Amino acid sequence: MRDITKGPEPEALQRHRRDVAVGPTFDNLPRGEVKAALSRDQRGLCCYCMRRLDLATARIEHWAPKSKHPDRALDWQNLLLACDGHAGEGPEAHTCDVLTSDTEIALDPLNGVERWLRYDAQGRILARRADHTRDIEQTLGLNRPQLTRGRRAAVDGLIDGLRRKKADKEWSREWLESEQRRLGERERLQAFHALLDYWIGKLAARR
Repeated sequence: MRDITKGPEPEALQRHRRDVAVGPTFDNLPRGEVKAALSRDQRGLCCYCMRRLDLATARIEHWAPKSKHPDRALDWQNLLLACDGHAGEGPEAHTCDVLTSDTEIALDPLNGVERWLRYDAQGRILARRADHTRDIEQTLGLNRPQLTRGRRAAVDGLIDGLRRKKADKEWSREWLESEQRRLGERERLQAFHALLDYWIGKLAARR
Protein backbone atom coordinates (compact mmCIF):
# COMPACT_ATOMS: atom_id res chain seq x y z
CA MET A 1 0.00 0.00 0.00
CA ARG A 2 1.06 3.58 -0.59
CA ASP A 3 -0.04 7.00 0.59
CA ILE A 4 -2.80 8.45 -1.59
CA THR A 5 -3.61 12.14 -1.83
CA LYS A 6 -7.15 12.94 -2.96
CA GLY A 7 -7.56 15.35 -5.83
CA PRO A 8 -10.70 17.30 -6.77
CA GLU A 9 -13.97 15.43 -6.61
CA PRO A 10 -15.24 14.73 -10.16
CA GLU A 11 -18.16 16.86 -11.27
CA ALA A 12 -20.00 13.70 -12.32
CA LEU A 13 -20.14 12.54 -8.70
CA GLN A 14 -21.35 15.94 -7.50
CA ARG A 15 -24.09 16.01 -10.14
CA HIS A 16 -25.10 12.47 -9.25
CA ARG A 17 -25.60 13.29 -5.58
CA ARG A 18 -27.80 16.27 -6.53
CA ASP A 19 -29.92 14.32 -9.03
CA VAL A 20 -33.04 13.72 -6.96
CA ALA A 21 -34.95 12.65 -10.08
CA VAL A 22 -32.65 9.65 -10.51
CA GLY A 23 -32.42 8.95 -6.79
CA PRO A 24 -28.62 8.85 -6.38
CA THR A 25 -27.22 5.57 -5.12
CA PHE A 26 -23.93 3.76 -5.49
CA ASP A 27 -25.57 1.30 -7.90
CA ASN A 28 -26.43 4.00 -10.45
CA LEU A 29 -23.15 5.90 -10.02
CA PRO A 30 -21.50 7.20 -13.25
CA ARG A 31 -18.63 4.79 -12.83
CA GLY A 32 -16.48 5.70 -15.82
CA GLU A 33 -15.81 9.27 -14.74
CA VAL A 34 -15.39 8.35 -11.09
CA LYS A 35 -12.95 5.55 -11.92
CA ALA A 36 -10.89 7.89 -14.08
CA ALA A 37 -10.62 10.44 -11.26
CA LEU A 38 -9.69 7.76 -8.71
CA SER A 39 -7.05 6.30 -11.02
CA ARG A 40 -5.63 9.81 -11.47
CA ASP A 41 -5.30 10.27 -7.70
CA GLN A 42 -3.78 6.81 -7.25
CA ARG A 43 -1.47 7.34 -10.21
CA GLY A 44 -2.60 4.18 -11.91
CA LEU A 45 -2.11 1.76 -9.00
CA CYS A 46 -4.50 -0.37 -6.94
CA CYS A 47 -5.20 1.26 -3.58
CA TYR A 48 -4.21 -1.95 -1.78
CA CYS A 49 -1.78 -4.23 -3.64
CA MET A 50 -0.27 -1.53 -5.92
CA ARG A 51 -0.62 -3.54 -9.11
CA ARG A 52 -1.28 -1.46 -12.21
CA LEU A 53 -4.97 -0.76 -12.72
CA ASP A 54 -7.05 -1.77 -15.72
CA LEU A 55 -10.06 0.55 -15.69
CA ALA A 56 -12.17 -2.08 -17.43
CA THR A 57 -11.86 -4.48 -14.49
CA ALA A 58 -11.02 -2.11 -11.61
CA ARG A 59 -13.53 -1.92 -8.77
CA ILE A 60 -14.67 1.14 -6.85
CA GLU A 61 -13.97 0.38 -3.21
CA HIS A 62 -15.34 1.90 -0.02
CA TRP A 63 -12.67 2.17 2.66
CA ALA A 64 -15.46 2.35 5.26
CA PRO A 65 -17.81 -0.43 4.04
CA LYS A 66 -21.04 0.96 2.65
CA SER A 67 -23.06 -1.79 4.36
CA LYS A 68 -21.93 -0.42 7.72
CA HIS A 69 -21.63 3.24 6.72
CA PRO A 70 -24.43 3.84 4.17
CA ASP A 71 -24.13 7.60 4.68
CA ARG A 72 -20.66 7.41 3.11
CA ALA A 73 -21.60 5.39 0.02
CA LEU A 74 -21.14 8.46 -2.23
CA ASP A 75 -18.55 10.25 -0.11
CA TRP A 76 -15.55 11.11 -2.32
CA GLN A 77 -13.18 10.76 0.64
CA ASN A 78 -14.41 7.20 1.16
CA LEU A 79 -13.96 6.03 -2.44
CA LEU A 80 -10.85 4.22 -3.68
CA LEU A 81 -10.05 2.18 -6.76
CA ALA A 82 -8.98 -1.44 -6.39
CA CYS A 83 -7.77 -3.98 -8.93
CA ASP A 84 -9.80 -7.04 -9.95
CA GLY A 85 -8.51 -8.84 -6.83
CA HIS A 86 -7.69 -11.98 -8.86
CA ALA A 87 -11.44 -12.59 -8.95
CA GLY A 88 -11.27 -15.26 -11.66
CA GLU A 89 -8.53 -17.33 -10.06
CA GLY A 90 -10.38 -19.07 -7.22
CA PRO A 91 -10.92 -18.10 -3.57
CA GLU A 92 -7.39 -19.05 -2.49
CA ALA A 93 -6.00 -16.37 -4.83
CA HIS A 94 -8.43 -13.56 -3.97
CA THR A 95 -6.96 -10.29 -2.70
CA CYS A 96 -7.87 -6.65 -2.09
CA ASP A 97 -11.57 -5.73 -1.97
CA VAL A 98 -12.62 -9.08 -3.48
CA LEU A 99 -11.36 -10.68 -0.28
CA THR A 100 -12.31 -7.96 2.21
CA SER A 101 -16.04 -8.12 1.51
CA ASP A 102 -17.51 -5.84 4.19
CA THR A 103 -14.68 -6.18 6.73
CA GLU A 104 -13.46 -2.90 8.18
CA ILE A 105 -9.72 -2.35 7.96
CA ALA A 106 -7.31 -0.29 10.03
CA LEU A 107 -4.79 0.45 7.28
CA ASP A 108 -5.80 3.73 5.68
CA PRO A 109 -4.05 4.81 2.45
CA LEU A 110 -5.41 8.34 2.95
CA ASN A 111 -3.79 8.65 6.37
CA GLY A 112 -0.06 8.03 6.03
CA VAL A 113 -0.12 4.26 5.61
CA GLU A 114 3.48 3.98 4.37
CA ARG A 115 4.96 4.92 7.74
CA TRP A 116 3.56 1.70 9.23
CA LEU A 117 4.91 -0.71 6.60
CA ARG A 118 8.20 -2.21 5.47
CA TYR A 119 9.21 -5.04 3.12
CA ASP A 120 11.47 -8.07 3.50
CA ALA A 121 13.76 -9.68 0.93
CA GLN A 122 11.07 -12.22 0.01
CA GLY A 123 8.64 -9.51 -1.11
CA ARG A 124 6.45 -9.71 1.98
CA ILE A 125 4.82 -6.67 3.55
CA LEU A 126 5.57 -6.39 7.26
CA ALA A 127 3.57 -4.22 9.66
CA ARG A 128 4.37 -2.71 13.02
CA ARG A 129 0.92 -3.26 14.55
CA ALA A 130 -1.10 -6.42 15.09
CA ASP A 131 -4.26 -5.00 13.50
CA HIS A 132 -2.29 -3.94 10.42
CA THR A 133 -0.76 -7.42 10.17
CA ARG A 134 -4.26 -8.90 10.28
CA ASP A 135 -5.34 -6.57 7.47
CA ILE A 136 -2.36 -7.57 5.32
CA GLU A 137 -2.45 -11.32 5.95
CA GLN A 138 -6.15 -12.06 6.31
CA THR A 139 -8.44 -9.22 5.26
CA LEU A 140 -6.61 -8.09 2.10
CA GLY A 141 -4.39 -11.10 1.32
CA LEU A 142 -1.47 -8.86 0.39
CA ASN A 143 1.16 -11.50 1.12
CA ARG A 144 -0.38 -14.17 -1.09
CA PRO A 145 2.19 -15.90 -3.34
CA GLN A 146 1.24 -14.20 -6.59
CA LEU A 147 1.86 -10.80 -5.00
CA THR A 148 5.11 -11.64 -3.21
CA ARG A 149 6.44 -13.11 -6.47
CA GLY A 150 5.50 -9.91 -8.27
CA ARG A 151 7.23 -7.78 -5.65
CA ARG A 152 10.44 -9.83 -5.78
CA ALA A 153 10.45 -9.52 -9.56
CA ALA A 154 9.91 -5.74 -9.28
CA VAL A 155 12.90 -5.35 -6.93
CA ASP A 156 15.06 -7.53 -9.20
CA GLY A 157 14.03 -5.31 -12.11
CA LEU A 158 14.91 -2.19 -10.12
CA ILE A 159 18.39 -3.49 -9.25
CA ASP A 160 19.03 -4.62 -12.83
CA GLY A 161 18.01 -1.20 -14.10
CA LEU A 162 20.36 0.54 -11.69
CA ARG A 163 23.21 -1.75 -12.73
CA ARG A 164 22.60 -1.02 -16.40
CA LYS A 165 22.75 2.71 -15.71
CA LYS A 166 25.92 2.45 -13.64
CA ALA A 167 27.81 -0.68 -14.61
CA ASP A 168 30.69 0.22 -12.30
CA LYS A 169 28.28 -0.12 -9.35
CA GLU A 170 29.54 3.11 -7.80
CA TRP A 171 26.14 4.18 -6.55
CA SER A 172 26.45 7.29 -4.43
CA ARG A 173 23.74 8.33 -2.02
CA GLU A 174 23.04 11.40 -4.16
CA TRP A 175 22.66 9.34 -7.34
CA LEU A 176 20.34 6.82 -5.69
CA GLU A 177 18.23 9.59 -4.22
CA SER A 178 17.94 11.18 -7.66
CA GLU A 179 16.77 7.84 -9.05
CA GLN A 180 14.28 7.58 -6.20
CA ARG A 181 12.88 11.00 -7.08
CA ARG A 182 12.70 10.04 -10.75
CA LEU A 183 10.60 6.98 -9.92
CA GLY A 184 8.17 9.16 -7.98
CA GLU A 185 7.79 11.77 -10.70
CA ARG A 186 5.94 9.56 -13.16
CA GLU A 187 2.32 10.45 -13.77
CA ARG A 188 1.48 6.73 -13.74
CA LEU A 189 3.67 4.98 -11.24
CA GLN A 190 5.42 1.68 -11.72
CA ALA A 191 3.67 -1.31 -10.17
CA PHE A 192 4.55 -1.82 -6.48
CA HIS A 193 5.93 1.72 -6.30
CA ALA A 194 6.04 1.98 -2.49
CA LEU A 195 8.12 -1.21 -2.39
CA LEU A 196 10.61 0.18 -4.94
CA ASP A 197 10.77 3.50 -3.12
CA TYR A 198 11.45 1.63 0.15
CA TRP A 199 14.29 -0.46 -1.30
CA ILE A 200 16.04 2.32 -3.17
CA GLY A 201 15.80 4.39 0.00
CA LYS A 202 17.48 1.57 1.93
CA LEU A 203 20.26 1.38 -0.64
CA ALA A 204 20.81 5.13 -0.39
CA ALA A 205 20.87 5.04 3.41
CA ARG A 206 23.75 2.55 3.34
CA ARG A 207 25.99 4.94 1.34
